[in-house]
Amino acid sequence: MAEQQPTHATPETGRPRDAIYWLALTAAAVTIGLTAAAFWLSYAHLAEVAGTHGLTGERMWAWPATLDAFIVIGEILILRSSLQGRVDWWAITLTAAGSAGSIALNIAGVGAGAPRLDYVVAAVPPVAALLAFGALMRQIHGILAAHVATPATPAETPDTAQQTGNVELDAPDTGDTTGDDQPNDEPAPPVTYDSPVDRAIRPLYETGYRPTTKQMRAAMTAAGLGDSESTARASRQRIERTEPGLATYPSALGREAS
Repeated sequence: MAEQQPTHATPETGRPRDAIYWLALTAAAVTIGLTAAAFWLSYAHLAEVAGTHGLTGERMWAWPATLDAFIVIGEILILRSSLQGRVDWWAITLTAAGSAGSIALNIAGVGAGAPRLDYVVAAVPPVAALLAFGALMRQIHGILAAHVATPATPAETPDTAQQTGNVELDAPDTGDTTGDDQPNDEPAPPVTYDSPVDRAIRPLYETGYRPTTKQMRAAMTAAGLGDSESTARASRQRIERTEPGLATYPSALGREAS
């Protein structure tokens, strides 16, 4: 019988990796297009509003940036703080202020006495710009969180490798525990983690099970580190790369179901 080739699938979902890749790529392309279109419509309308209230030329087109740029700055700062495992309320305030101002002035620019649908048409672009840009930042967060640097393992130098080889060839283990060659039975020092998210999630493995996403998010919330699902999963991957033995633990999902 011919040997069956393994299916390349992710451990989280079991779906083929190529399908997930193309779905993510398609979602990113659509999100980028929607973000650009929504920002342009909102920006152009605000420029028209500025043009009808005393600004002309370059000033008319520069004025909307005093609102829409706050959305971009705030969302980027929120992304940065999320990757650091903390909440940046100043960034959230910037995003909220820019979004509220853009939506309000887009609606106010329609003028009094206009049909209700005109106000809806004016409100849709800034709302869509806010949501689309937030979705784009979330996708970028998922990509960056999966590639956060893990604690490096000191590389073995050539001298160390040679010494190790000599010990294995010239002094094999004979079971003699006397003298200078007595093995060191002291346990290895525990692994320390730089990331506060990793430090919050690592103790969950002490139960003998791999923690679920729900458990990891609860631990992050208790530590004041937010509850981002992608951040929790990225932390679990880093921990299990650093301590491969933890990846062999049974999943806590089966424990909860029993």
